[in-house]
Amino acid sequence: MKKLGRNDLCHCGSGKKYKRCCLERDERTVYGKVIQFPGARAAEPKLQVDQLRQMINDKLGWMDWNADEHRELAESVFPQICRDYELQDDQQLFQVFSLLMVWNSFSREANPKYRKQGGYASALEYIVTSSLNISTTKSDIAKKHEVSVATLTRNSGQIQDFMDGVAASGDDANVEDEESDSETDKDLSLGR
Repeated sequence: MKKLGRNDLCHCGSGKKYKRCCLERDERTVYGKVIQFPGARAAEPKLQVDQLRQMINDKLGWMDWNADEHRELAESVFPQICRDYELQDDQQLFQVFSLLMVWNSFSREANPKYRKQGGYASALEYIVTSSLNISTTKSDIAKKHEVSVATLTRNSGQIQDFMDGVAASGDDANVEDEESDSETDKDLSLGR
């Protein structure tokens, strides 16, 4: 077998030169172990599948679900998103877990029915990648989950509309609080 040269096309199929694509990652990894480059900062250990599942399960433990299929989708898609996009940063993981909360609320309120998880799994992945500014396309995500772009768009739109509605209802509550505070202030100033 011929050794892959720096200027050859990358083995991952991206169409880029190996040196501009996977060379650095391949050099850091030897038999699954990360090796340190001289002068480089220590690599942070990546979360293992079991650790990610445990983090999700901890969150899922106190959540109520209307249907097992909604919980099962959450148990499969959220760890997968973290692995696929190598999410390690606390803020990134917070975004993912926030979307888990949204999915839980959405699924309890809307009780979506589906035959395959791919439609909502792709929608959740698209929302995460969009919110984290991860460069990917709807087409790539839809293909990965074996659904059409239209299905992904429709389902992500439903979840986004739900999120917007929750945000709007929170804004309405704040406006009502401000109105009641101003009425109380008027009552106090009038000596009532």
